[in-house]
Amino acid sequence: MVAILLHQPRYEIDKYFENNVALARIHLGLFNPEVQPSISADGKVATMIDGKIFNYIGAQDSSKQAGKEGMNDAEFCLSRYRENGLNFINELNGNFFIALHDKEQNKVIFANDRYGFRTHYFSYFKGNLLIAPEQKAILEFPGFKKELDEGGLAEFFAYGEFWGGKTLFKNISSIPPGSILVFENGDLSMRRYWKPTFKPDRNKKEGEFVDALVTSYRQAVARRLEDNLRHGITLSGGLDSRSVIGAMPKEHRSKSIAFTFGDEESQEVRVAAMVVKESGILKHVILGASPELIIKNAERDAWLTDGALYIGLAFVYPLFEKISKDVDVIFDGYALDLTLGGSYLSKDKIGAKNRDELKAILLKKRRFNDEKMKQLLNRDLYERIKHVPDESFEREFTACTSEDMGNLSDEFAMNTHVAWMHVGDIAVRSQIEVAHPTSDNEFFDLLLTIPPELRFDHRLYRKWLKSLSPELARIPYNHTMVRADAPIFLWHLGVKWNRVKEFAKKRIQIATNNRILPRSKRSYVSYNEWLRTRKDWQDFFEGVLNSYPGLIERYLNREYITKAFEEHKRGVQDHSMDLLYIATFILFLAAHFENEAS
Repeated sequence: MVAILLHQPRYEIDKYFENNVALARIHLGLFNPEVQPSISADGKVATMIDGKIFNYIGAQDSSKQAGKEGMNDAEFCLSRYRENGLNFINELNGNFFIALHDKEQNKVIFANDRYGFRTHYFSYFKGNLLIAPEQKAILEFPGFKKELDEGGLAEFFAYGEFWGGKTLFKNISSIPPGSILVFENGDLSMRRYWKPTFKPDRNKKEGEFVDALVTSYRQAVARRLEDNLRHGITLSGGLDSRSVIGAMPKEHRSKSIAFTFGDEESQEVRVAAMVVKESGILKHVILGASPELIIKNAERDAWLTDGALYIGLAFVYPLFEKISKDVDVIFDGYALDLTLGGSYLSKDKIGAKNRDELKAILLKKRRFNDEKMKQLLNRDLYERIKHVPDESFEREFTACTSEDMGNLSDEFAMNTHVAWMHVGDIAVRSQIEVAHPTSDNEFFDLLLTIPPELRFDHRLYRKWLKSLSPELARIPYNHTMVRADAPIFLWHLGVKWNRVKEFAKKRIQIATNNRILPRSKRSYVSYNEWLRTRKDWQDFFEGVLNSYPGLIERYLNREYITKAFEEHKRGVQDHSMDLLYIATFILFLAAHFENEAS
């Protein structure tokens, strides 16, 4: 299982074998570089940790009193487990995956952080508990039968992601965020020790929220800078990444490098360059997220993520390989636009009268709706799985407990889309470590007390950013090209103006029968444009979509795929994202099931 995970020759490996327990830590030697496991003095408990703990809520004073300062994270977890049992996991603030072997009680314990940043998968197979950060490692276990999970396939196309632990493999599930697994005497149990729970405080004034958020966020960033590693930041034209810089002390900014994906003419890069100039960041590196990079790395990406992430982000692996030459830890503004910024919210969601009305609104958001799935999938396959998307939605929606409709909407989004997003870190962490200050426990707990009407439309976010870093709040937001601290009506005008420009470009394209194709400069990628204008991009998709005879037909309707491809090239309809998901699934099949082709 270990060999297939060795993506870099510089990886370090720690191993532990005791009785019927085998553990291995494959790492970059950056976070907790000391050799593991940490073993108790009496030899009864062994601990391994992948990742980093940034502070120990409620535990710092007791550790100091017991003379335990200077311990590494594995030693600290071992100490706290002996003192407090599994309750110590609730105290941890960080990005981690922990394994504990308690020989005295004959059990093995696994736990991840609140958000499940270090995605791990598990399978309970013939009395064995198999756990790995990539599904392909579990497939290596002797006798494990590799089969496609049709329920996972249904979620992949219906929602573009996986919910409730599903994957594309039968008998392999992802470990939910904030979970503890206990394998004891051959029995497996799993429980969630944390879920995002909104507790809106409508007695607190906006200014009080802003002050508390600024203080907490600066502390969150500072905690993640307390090491001797080289720091960088993925800087977009949005607000989340600039907020990280805004919270950085100036002495750290002058030692940090910012990396932006795109070309120099895109709005993304132009806005990021303004942030760098204003903030005093050491260096700004622009990395082209080109079609050529995606074409070259698409097969590897589908294999690396085991089909969990669409290949449109296949440029990440080679670009982060470049970044790793200058940086050990990359900071990002993980999901802040979606949590504090209220990007999932809308007036109809906040104003929904009851759960049923909100449910009807949320059900409209699909990657492939029922009609498209019926056309895309093999008829027999569709009949077998057509019920899955609605059942998956119902399961996740029913599990949400918020009473306020705005909070209920965001809770659902956090438990589905946000929980799935971490698969994007798989390719990144194969090269460098990642820090997410926006997920700091204390900061996020504060976010959960903000009423939805204050999160909606970036109402509180804009005031918070202005207080955190007035100079960065004066720089335009790339989605509006209006100053981040501008009145909200100007934001709305900026959004409308961008839509008018995009509509005009499309009309010109249609009127000239694709002879004039105005270029989009809004983002660092333009799948729609590339697939209409670039022959290499078209040839790549045509090659993928027309390959693997027999294998594709086992699951998909090739006629529908060809029709969608041709419609997109002619400008009839934008099928670019649909085609990316289809190509991802085909490359996943080719990597794992090509021998099924007839």
